[in-house]
Order: sequence, then structure tokens, then C-alpha cells
Amino acid sequence: PTEAATLGVAYGMTRGEAATKGLIPKGQLTGQDKIDIELKLGKVYDVAAKELNDVKTQSSVMKSALKEAKIRLANGEAINAVSQTIITTFGKILDPTSVVRESEYARSADGQSLVSKIEGKYQQIIQGGAGLTEKSLEEFVAVGSLFLAGYRETLSGTVSRIETQSKNYGLNIENIIPPDE
Repeated sequence: PTEAATLGVAYGMTRGEAATKGLIPKGQLTGQDKIDIELKLGKVYDVAAKELNDVKTQSSVMKSALKEAKIRLANGEAINAVSQTIITTFGKILDPTSVVRESEYARSADGQSLVSKIEGKYQQIIQGGAGLTEKSLEEFVAVGSLFLAGYRETLSGTVSRIETQSKNYGLNIENIIPPDE
């Protein structure tokens, strides 16, 4: 009989695939089977972590831009580039596949209170930018950080499932999920 018949699994299914589906006990896994499963689980993790890694980068960019905006505001310098960075990066977090357009950028100041709009307009006249106050820029960055926390929470479910599978099949979790995650 074929190996598939011996193991009682569908023809063409690899030993590693059968193990991940729980069709054969972990004790029957070869070293190559474990490597195959680790590689497949690593790909599952990479796909799940991609958006989180993108938002990590975007959140970091927004925080750096806000820090620079505060320095520039304190020195009376232009904040056009840094405010654009915060707004467009925030737009990418909201909709990663969208192209942030001029109208979306211009609309960013619309959500402010009237007093903040006046302050933002004054600041825009003096220092450039999108007509947003420092507080409004801080709010964009803070909400970006909330999105980052949400992505982390979502990924934690995938990580938990992968850790369980890794333990059940005697796999090395560090071969699947980077140790710094």
C-alpha cells in the first residue's frame, strides 16, 4: 500500500499537511515534516503580520512627524511637510489601498471646533500646513496608535493558534514567529 493508505489520509497529502489537520499523531512526524509545517505556519504568520508591520511603520512616521511639528511650531517655522505627513499617513492607516487625494487632505481641518479652525487658519497663514492645530495633529497620531493596538490584538489570535499548533506538534516556535514579536 501507499504511504497515504498506510497513514489513512487522502492520496497526495503530505505527511506535514496530514499532521497539521490532526490526521496523524505528532510522533510520526519526521524532521522534514516539522520543517515543512514550520515553513507553512511561518507563511501564515507573515501574511497575518503584514498589515501590523505596515501600521507600526506608519505610526512611527506619524510620531516622528509630530515631534518635528512641535519643534517647528515652537521655533515659528513652517509645518507644511510635517502636517501633510501626519494626514496622509493617517489616511493610509484608514485605507491602505487608497490614494490619499487633495480633497481628503483639505477636509482634515473640517472636524475641528470653530475656535480650533480659527487657530489652525491663523497658524496656516503664519507657518503653513493644513490648518490644523497642534492638538489636532496630536489627535491624528493618537488615533493612529489606537489602530496599531487593534492590529496587535487581532494578530494575537493568530499567534495563539500558531503557538498551540507548534506545541502540539513539537515544533520550534522561533522558526515560525520572530522572537521579537
